[in-house]
Amino acid sequence: MGKADRCRPIVLVFPNYAGKKAFDVDQATFLAMCGYTAVALEERHPEIDSGYDREPHVGLGFLDVWDWHLVPAFHAMNSLRADVGLMRGLVHETLAAARGFGGHPDKAAAIGYCFGGQFALEGVRGGVDLDGVVTFHGLLETVPRLLAAPYVPHVRDDSYEIVEPPANAYNTRCQILLEHGDLDAEVPQSSIDAFREEMGAAGCSWKLHTHGGVDHGFALPPTIISGWHFHERADRRSTLSMLALFEELWPEFPPHLVPRNAANTLLR
Repeated sequence: MGKADRCRPIVLVFPNYAGKKAFDVDQATFLAMCGYTAVALEERHPEIDSGYDREPHVGLGFLDVWDWHLVPAFHAMNSLRADVGLMRGLVHETLAAARGFGGHPDKAAAIGYCFGGQFALEGVRGGVDLDGVVTFHGLLETVPRLLAAPYVPHVRDDSYEIVEPPANAYNTRCQILLEHGDLDAEVPQSSIDAFREEMGAAGCSWKLHTHGGVDHGFALPPTIISGWHFHERADRRSTLSMLALFEELWPEFPPHLVPRNAANTLLR
């Protein structure tokens, strides 16, 4: 039996704006229980302090966590968004590391939440050897509409110098699945239209699932500070859609039946 016969497909898990936290590790654990080699990533800029509190108490309000959570977390996020080449390099490196630690040499996918969704998609744009990408309320654009200061959706901060993105080298065999809420103001219709045009011109295969009456962050549980808009039905449907895509990509590795995902949503 060769290495490829013993190894399981890799699934990289890219967190939202806050960076890696217990939920992301729990999601990697859920995917491991489903039968995959899953890795929760720490996608932070190497030159930016990321020692802020990742998991403030959920009972605190937006302004309560402004200075010591939102400001540093969004600064760290925007520092990466401004340098797409660095983002793509990190996807390459993390996949190589996962394969070096025993993940499947040929089969891999990535999933991401919000900012993590853009991270996964930059892997597609950068030609990373991924079979599939799934985004949950993921940001879609390479160069962001706005770099917030630190998070005011309609105020641009010009202190972030956007590094010219490298030339795209699309992985056109990668299957892309977007799980999106129709009330998501962070991913407006203009972003979806631009993504459609971009991926159509590149020849990439993608699919969009739009969940009616659902806001940004629907797949993040209410046990974390950014789980304000958790939507159990959308979380269930999007999780099952993700697993269905993985089974389509890797039929020889059908997912194990796990009753609940990382958000504790009942799946079956």
